[in-house]
Amino acid sequence: MGLPIFYKQHIAILKHDHVENPNNPPDKEGMANAAREADEPALALAAGSNNQVEVASSAGEHGSELLRLGYTLSHVVHAYGAMCQAINELAETKNFRIAPDEFRNLNQCLDVAIAGAVTGFQSQRDLKKSKGDV
Repeated sequence: MGLPIFYKQHIAILKHDHVENPNNPPDKEGMANAAREADEPALALAAGSNNQVEVASSAGEHGSELLRLGYTLSHVVHAYGAMCQAINELAETKNFRIAPDEFRNLNQCLDVAIAGAVTGFQSQRDLKKSKGDV
């Protein structure tokens, strides 16, 4: 779970060129409902980003797991930021040029993953509070 899974998912998305189906326009009402419900996988699906659904879902599980392990919300967010930095540093070390569309893709995946992880973390924390576990 967590960052290694994100790497694998992002590689799979890059292999598919991250081309969204232009015949699958965003469902604005579905997006609004998913946003109200804090359902990141449903939000990705309604936005027409089918390849981001799994990223959002596994990141949500990762966020829940980090709460269980005693991490803070700050740790959750910074872990994904550190991953972006590591990817950029590795590319620089290997003299590998990241194309602008690939970097945009990485940022979009990170945005979805961070949102999913934060939502999973917060949902789990809210559940624990409602049970009096916090």
